[in-house]
Amino acid sequence: MKRLKKSLRSKHRNGHGPDFPITINVQNPNGVTSPEHLVEVDESYELNVTNTGAFISAQNKVGVVYALHTLSQLITSSGAVVLTTVSDSPRFKYRGLLLDTARNFFTIKDMKRVLDGMMYSKINVLQWHLYDSQSFPIEWDMYPMIHENAAYRDSRGRLKVYKKKEIEEIVEYAFERNIRVIPELELPGHSAVFGFIHDSFVAGWNHTPWNEFCVQPPCGQAIVEKGEVMQIVDDLVSDIGSWFRDPVLHVGHDEVNMKSYGDIDVKKMMRDFEVQLVGILERNGKRFAGWDEIADVSYLVPKDALVTIWRSPSTERVKAAVQAGFQNIVVGPSSHWYLDCSPSANWCSSPFERMNPPSAYNIPGFITYPGQWHNWTTVYSYDVLEGIENKQVIKGGFGALWTETVKRHNLDRYLWPRLGVIGERLWSYDRVNYDEEWTGMRLRRFRASLVNELGIDAAEIGYLGNEEGMVYRPELCDGVLEGTEWQLGDESWVELVGNPSEKGRKGEYCAIAKLYDTEKLEPLPPKKVKYEF
Repeated sequence: MKRLKKSLRSKHRNGHGPDFPITINVQNPNGVTSPEHLVEVDESYELNVTNTGAFISAQNKVGVVYALHTLSQLITSSGAVVLTTVSDSPRFKYRGLLLDTARNFFTIKDMKRVLDGMMYSKINVLQWHLYDSQSFPIEWDMYPMIHENAAYRDSRGRLKVYKKKEIEEIVEYAFERNIRVIPELELPGHSAVFGFIHDSFVAGWNHTPWNEFCVQPPCGQAIVEKGEVMQIVDDLVSDIGSWFRDPVLHVGHDEVNMKSYGDIDVKKMMRDFEVQLVGILERNGKRFAGWDEIADVSYLVPKDALVTIWRSPSTERVKAAVQAGFQNIVVGPSSHWYLDCSPSANWCSSPFERMNPPSAYNIPGFITYPGQWHNWTTVYSYDVLEGIENKQVIKGGFGALWTETVKRHNLDRYLWPRLGVIGERLWSYDRVNYDEEWTGMRLRRFRASLVNELGIDAAEIGYLGNEEGMVYRPELCDGVLEGTEWQLGDESWVELVGNPSEKGRKGEYCAIAKLYDTEKLEPLPPKKVKYEF
């Protein structure tokens, strides 16, 4: 109700007028009382707005929250309320965002702002990519050496970590906004941080040149044939996993570099690993979720596992997952719904996006390329069911924001309003047809709501992500000295955006970090914008 009043005040100078009563009928008021109840919950609602007031009917609090938000959208720029009847429910149950807090750290305030925007967009799942080879931003008392060495620090030397009570606070904050929080515990790849527990636990740790053993530095993958490493995995799931109330736990499985394991019998190691991992998840009441690579070990993974498709073309990945026996699939292909794809990270850009517009950042001494990110029309154009024969296996989709090139000051504009487009595609699907003029007008109005009501610094819809002016790196690069080995790539092939252009230094991944100060890249309150209608 507070948000409804804020919406009214933002659209009307004084926010005052005659009383407008709201009557709410919740048919099952005790049906959704904790985060685990959000799985497969009934999200439908009915809203009837008349001259005498608004009437809301829903099965539970979830539908009520969405109905109130819809009512706020019916308040015009003059402060009037549109009289109408709405009967609404989502086409897809899973409407997600993956957010990476390992490459760059985001504060609790940042996270709550993201959750506010997700609620406005009817995005109902946060897949929280908690740690990666760059950092472990979780205060973990069971293994303090990992966060004490692998978490970033601010300019005063204080650890940038999420404490248990803060994570639980985020889970509860999300629940109030109808949002599930699924933790991602990255295994067995992207796990260099385990080396801070013991250096024998990681294969290829800090290997140089990094491009031989990983997709970005520093390299390092968990040696899961070791009993000590599997004990860490067990403790991760049973301890940190328990801080999250959702029954689903994502266990990564993407981009595992088999070469880094050397003489280890990788097939046997992975087979034994999957058997043990499945048992650990079952003992802790958690359901298996993993990236689409789990189709390669499908005979060991429960068939009710949630498969998150990221590789393109997504239709081929879905087909492989279905053939492997999986029936719960969500799609977020890098070709359309990776929100970080941009001139700073163009590996997932289309040929057109890589060349238009033709101008590139002017950063003397460093490699830059022209182009744009996936603009809102590209995001809107993706159809999660197109080309899919077994349509019932698609439970929804997700946008992803990997943050190698994203800092606190531009987090909002990388997410919004494009994530709202994904929300509409997954909630309404074919019930709302794309129209270049009308859809654009609605998106501009949605952006105005984000800016004026939530203080989210959403990008203008015509922004192409090509005016950031700098290629950013993970915070791990801050202060790294020239020539530091773990961040050196093979110069014979590295033409990576943001790397030095000087011959002999092209392989230095972190060199560009000397041009900016992460601590000074803080978000600023956005300027208010006008509602078009």
